[in-house]
Amino acid sequence: MSPELQLAFEQLLDRQQQPGSPDYHRWLTPVEVGERFGVSTNDIAAVTNWLASENLQVESASNSRVLITFSGSAAAAGAAFGAPMHRYMVNGEQRVSIASEPSIPAALAPVIRAVSGLYTDKFQSTPRVGGGSLPALFPGSSPAYTVAPYHYLSPADFATIYDLNPVYSNGINGAGQTIAIVGFSRVDNADIEAFQTLFGLPVQDPTVVVPPNGVDPGPPQTTQVTSPSLGQSEATLDVTRAGSVAPGATIDLVVSAETATEVEGVTGPLYVASQYVVDTNPVPAQIMSTSFGVCEGDSNAAFVAAWDTLYSQAAAEGISVFVCSDDSGAAGCDGGFAAAPATQFASPNALCASSYATCVGGTEFADATNPSQYWSATNGANWESALGYIPEGGWNDPLVYSSGSPLVAASGGGVSSYIPTPVGRPA
Repeated sequence: MSPELQLAFEQLLDRQQQPGSPDYHRWLTPVEVGERFGVSTNDIAAVTNWLASENLQVESASNSRVLITFSGSAAAAGAAFGAPMHRYMVNGEQRVSIASEPSIPAALAPVIRAVSGLYTDKFQSTPRVGGGSLPALFPGSSPAYTVAPYHYLSPADFATIYDLNPVYSNGINGAGQTIAIVGFSRVDNADIEAFQTLFGLPVQDPTVVVPPNGVDPGPPQTTQVTSPSLGQSEATLDVTRAGSVAPGATIDLVVSAETATEVEGVTGPLYVASQYVVDTNPVPAQIMSTSFGVCEGDSNAAFVAAWDTLYSQAAAEGISVFVCSDDSGAAGCDGGFAAAPATQFASPNALCASSYATCVGGTEFADATNPSQYWSATNGANWESALGYIPEGGWNDPLVYSSGSPLVAASGGGVSSYIPTPVGRPA
């Protein structure tokens, strides 16, 4: 967008959140975003004609007129952007990247914010559970999943702890809303149905959507395995939890498969799935949840800009975006649940850098001193044993329990190196 259109767009986003404003909660469609704030058709034609002249194939232009997707050989891309592509070894993994920042013709500079997708990296999943069935019955206990010292949260526990039951009693259960879970894998519907049946929930499978420009991940795993697909484990966790908190909502599982060398930016499967939710006209969901991330320190300004632009469009359309903060504390580039490396540096999840996404971190209960104050010794209906709200704080497990050695395991977050800290409006 031009500086003038960008300012007008940001002012609209502000008015959409101000009660009393004529624009309060008057959401736009992706096409309306393009008509009011997108790049002109002449500018889009100029960019696409240049790409074609460089032997690059234009795949599509978004409804919002802020994204052009193109493809081509590494040689053509390197020549077009004045930056040859090479193979590199990074932490034992082979990656492909341009050797310098891309350059573009001066005449196109006013309409190009960033060129993304010219290097590879891998997104990280954040599940802290394995795949397959629920835990075996604990020795010496009744058939329960939430009896001390083990407190697996049943949906009924969650509703009690966070005072959702009065909300449900007033008929608010997510009905009429669609939650889009973005990921890489289908789920085994038998797992979803077993969870719902066990905990007294309506049995409802998610609706699987593979975007037209995405890659079908194929069928899910259907048996317990030692090392399940992190994509499927995460999708199972997200679908069951979202559907249990909002049992009346429709759950869309929007997926595109990972490839052997996933390309960051607008060509990566996670972006393809997210863009489907945000740029489909009319929008298919009011809430979008993403439980994957890549550390900003391993990314660049173009990658962060691509996600920030997408999430700002979601805000204009009334889509609430939630992104995991990751599991490596402030050192987001470290591997979660691993020994701390000798050298660390602060970095948030790059998707969380956007000021248009809510970055969600983990918490932990302060219940160990007096568990009986917060947990019943027996289970009530639907395996409930929580007695009420439990004091909690930011999740942080800095040491391995058995050895006391340093461990990277904590709720992530931090300050972006590329996106300015948002300025809040006075209450």
